[in-house]
Amino acid sequence: NTPVPPPVAAFTAVVLPDNSLSVQFTNLSTGEGLSGFTWDFGDGMAAFEQSPVHTYAAACSYTVKLTVTGTGGSKSQCAGSIITM
Repeated sequence: NTPVPPPVAAFTAVVLPDNSLSVQFTNLSTGEGLSGFTWDFGDGMAAFEQSPVHTYAAACSYTVKLTVTGTGGSKSQCAGSIITM
């Protein structure tokens, strides 16, 4: 049996033009059997959908973390994920 490699967590973030406090996060993660997505938006809020929109309460810089779970385990990505509004 060949072990299944862990997923690779990745995402993009775009501030929505109609509301500078709302950000569209797009999941770009890869891996086998992706089944769980945990977003930590850096402001005490979280989401568990694949590609959420999140509205922040104030303009600031936030470190966002995405953890994905798949057949090969879990992996997080947060480096370089500062959202400034």
